[in-house]
Amino acid sequence: MEKKTRTIGILLLVLLALLITFFGLKKWNTSKSETEEKKKENAVVHIFETDSLESIEYKEASGEEMSFVKEDDTWEYAPDTTIALTESSMQNMEDAFSDIQAVKEIKNPDDLSDYGFDSPEYNLTLTGKDGEAHKFLIGNASGENYYFMEDGTEKVYTVSADLISEMVWQLADVAEKDSFVTVTSDNFVKETVTKPGDEVKTYEADNEDQEDTVTSIMTALSGFYFTDCADYHVTDATLGNYGLAEDQRTKVELTYKEYELLKLLMTNAGIVTTRELILDRVWGIDFEGESRTLDMHIKTLRQKLKEEGSLIKTVRNVGYIMNGEKA
Repeated sequence: MEKKTRTIGILLLVLLALLITFFGLKKWNTSKSETEEKKKENAVVHIFETDSLESIEYKEASGEEMSFVKEDDTWEYAPDTTIALTESSMQNMEDAFSDIQAVKEIKNPDDLSDYGFDSPEYNLTLTGKDGEAHKFLIGNASGENYYFMEDGTEKVYTVSADLISEMVWQLADVAEKDSFVTVTSDNFVKETVTKPGDEVKTYEADNEDQEDTVTSIMTALSGFYFTDCADYHVTDATLGNYGLAEDQRTKVELTYKEYELLKLLMTNAGIVTTRELILDRVWGIDFEGESRTLDMHIKTLRQKLKEEGSLIKTVRNVGYIMNGEKA
């Protein structure tokens, strides 16, 4: 009897061990399946990938389009290859389009028009070194992402809005801008100015009688810089489009203080500049003269600027403001 009881006990222990093993394996398999499923969900989907992008073209729904091609490892603006492009801007664009990754894939997409592909926001064409052109459609926004698909397929993805930001650049944003010559006391030797009527004036750094004028010239030129390019191939015939034809130009001779005053007001265009700030910036923190000095300079400046002088407005008991409305 005792032997039979011991045998049953051993069998029960074996059965318990088998049950523990069974449920342990089941749980492990379930956990493994869930892990693999998560890996699939988190796996990076490369919609388009190339190690050598050769051309980039995109067109907005508005009709605006841009096209760039790479020649001898240098990006060029396809419609006009004489326009130099900023290397860093084009490199950022190339990096973004060389590996387009999906945020997620839309499973079993319904009508493609639901995602905006019947009238896409952008059409994007990328060509790799193999010469094959890949065309993509960018549809509606989806939160912080956009719907994205390769033309001719039925796979729909969402991509980050960061990718779309690379397609909002205009030519002026990526074109290389010229730099205005740097003028300092170390390199300034002489300036020659030709005025209407062929009147010529020369200012030389070693002329002691012209020391103040030369200082004003250097200060004025140091503030020059180019913001945007309005025309990449301007001619005498088109200068008038920018108010730069000979008969359109306004020529003004300013003293050093008048120039500094005008520059300060233009820098703060649309913003009221207080009398205290103007006196501090133009005349210096140690200025102890009459504040009427400022009023007299404003009056003279308005007179010299003629019609444009009315752009400088007085803000009673506060200061002055320059805006775009003439009196």
